Amino acid sequence: MAKTREEIEHLKENWVRDVCWDIEATEGFEEHVDELKAFSEQKKKEWNERARVSLKNRRKLVREETGIDDLPLAQWLLTFREIELNLKLQERSDSIAARDPFAAAQVRATLLLAAQVKRIADLLENIDGRDGLAESVRIWGSGD
Repeated sequence: MAKTREEIEHLKENWVRDVCWDIEATEGFEEHVDELKAFSEQKKKEWNERARVSLKNRRKLVREETGIDDLPLAQWLLTFREIELNLKLQERSDSIAARDPFAAAQVRATLLLAAQVKRIADLLENIDGRDGLAESVRIWGSGD
């Protein structure tokens, strides 16, 4: 038995909220297999494109803020700004950071240390093309 347009649209809405089944195989909608299959394929293309753009934007953000251009790492790496934002949100909530401000301070101290290590690594990269010893003496003194 053919379903009404409203029933088909309702099925599509439910499927989009929870894509745990093949919409085109839904019992009772056998007469609408082609439409449902086309809908499923179109949605999957849209979601894949959105994921691709999101990953590209994520990679750009991580590259700009950390200098890291490794795509798999960019997916999982948080920037200093994101970590700080998460800390602020947790401090306002009923989390350990709200009950233990020392924990948040430890995270911030670790971030500061990481930033300093990155500065030193960037400096060492720049020294690589020059006379490393002379350049380090110029920056940090002779040690006498």
